[in-house]
Amino acid sequence: MKKNKHIKAASVIIVSALLSALLLSACEPMTLEEYQSGAPNAAATTPDAADEGNIVTAKTTEDDKEELPEADGGEDEDDFEPDALLAALLADGENGAAFAPDDLDSSGTPSDTDEEPRRDWETAPLNTDGSLVTGKNAVCYDLTTNTFLYGKNIDDKLSPGGVTKLVTALVAYNVLRDDRDALLTVGSELDMLAGDAGKAGLKKGQQLSLETALAALLVGSGSDAAYTLAACSARYSTGLTGASDADMVSVFVEMMNDYVKELGCDSTTFKNPDGYDDTAQLSTARDILKIAEAAATNSLVAGLCAESGVTVEFASGGTASYSAKRPSFSGYDLRGLRAGYTAKDGYAYAALAFIGEHAVISFVSGCASAAARDSDSAALLSLDA
Repeated sequence: MKKNKHIKAASVIIVSALLSALLLSACEPMTLEEYQSGAPNAAATTPDAADEGNIVTAKTTEDDKEELPEADGGEDEDDFEPDALLAALLADGENGAAFAPDDLDSSGTPSDTDEEPRRDWETAPLNTDGSLVTGKNAVCYDLTTNTFLYGKNIDDKLSPGGVTKLVTALVAYNVLRDDRDALLTVGSELDMLAGDAGKAGLKKGQQLSLETALAALLVGSGSDAAYTLAACSARYSTGLTGASDADMVSVFVEMMNDYVKELGCDSTTFKNPDGYDDTAQLSTARDILKIAEAAATNSLVAGLCAESGVTVEFASGGTASYSAKRPSFSGYDLRGLRAGYTAKDGYAYAALAFIGEHAVISFVSGCASAAARDSDSAALLSLDA
């Protein structure tokens, strides 16, 4: 499996077990500058409850565990499937996913495999009639037949908006999936939120599991959840106990960019984990198609994106209920994935739908209104009807 620059703790853990308590006490926490320069430091281990970071690894009690689906890689991964059709359509074989969850290493980056990706994202779309939709950018792809159904300005730059949260969810999940008892502690990363960003009501000092944080992100559409997942995942991955939460968010954004590059998204750059407007945060419809497929083939992420509402319990006490705000139009079996709006590119929607026995992804951006977004999405999905 390919080594990733964000994971530096494994060899240190072995060394730490051999060092005396005296030597360990003399080690200073690794700084962000040391991490970025690749400088070794014996204290750069996975943080525990005594660290200054905002993630704690601890066992939850039965009362703390949320009633949420297990994800791929968990002990009970077969207990939840977003849909039997999707599971069958994306099984290994000719119609399999480009990157299955098991092909990802603990940093959230696809690992080296002997197999070539089984989707040809560069194929010319069958339909390029620009009048089909009113949005500036659009794409539609049949996952079942691996057919590029439609494309309009698919390589023009656009703001990824809410799709950014899918990448945040995927990277955080792949960092923490092997430690499902890890508790994330909300910290000063909340101070980085834009004043008008959507929030899931997280408070500093709250502790929550990965599943709860993902529910707050994907069902509650909380930018606060995006920043907490970013800071906690990056600290867990790097072992940087002395760096600030803001520094950890910056490291996580770098991890996001590495992840999408591995997916083949060469025209995508992220600057924050929640998709808030930034002139330098850019993607394309073709790249967003690849991101959407990665989300659709992760059972936990896809499952939460399909939820209309969910109630969760925080490990530190208290509950929260989240209701999804997503487009709805008749005639199609919609399962999410993300709707969004940016001042630059208007209304957008990345959709996963079943049409008969076909799994189809569509994406439209640059729509003048929510109604136009819904109409354009329906027009795209009708190509496979």
